[in-house]
Amino acid sequence: MWKSVLAVVASLSCASCSTHTDAQQAPGRVSKVDAEIPADLILNASFYLRKTKCEVHGETMLEALVPIEYGYVDHDPAYIRDYKLLFPNAVRVLGGRDVGSPKETHARVKYCPACRIAKQKWMAAHPGIRELGDRVAE
Repeated sequence: MWKSVLAVVASLSCASCSTHTDAQQAPGRVSKVDAEIPADLILNASFYLRKTKCEVHGETMLEALVPIEYGYVDHDPAYIRDYKLLFPNAVRVLGGRDVGSPKETHARVKYCPACRIAKQKWMAAHPGIRELGDRVAE
């Protein structure tokens, strides 16, 4: 099962970061991404590191580095409505308005693989909404 989860997660590429990969390493191993990003550019997002199980899907949370996108996000109402119900632990990009400092480019977080799959399906059904939940500028 671990290999099938890794294959799914690895196939979900990060659109915001050219050097980032979502391929999850086995617990305790250092990923290539971890080695390539200097430690002072990584934020340990404690809020996103606390959970061990997803409250929606019941799956074990996995750890990953995700890019931080700084700036204000005006969330779409449909995104806000569905986020907590369907994919509260997808965390593929971290909004940086309230975290860290602009020098940090990535955050260490925990995520639920099933949430990421649910969010990917939701995003496909809502093409005008970006990863952080705001509308694509027209």
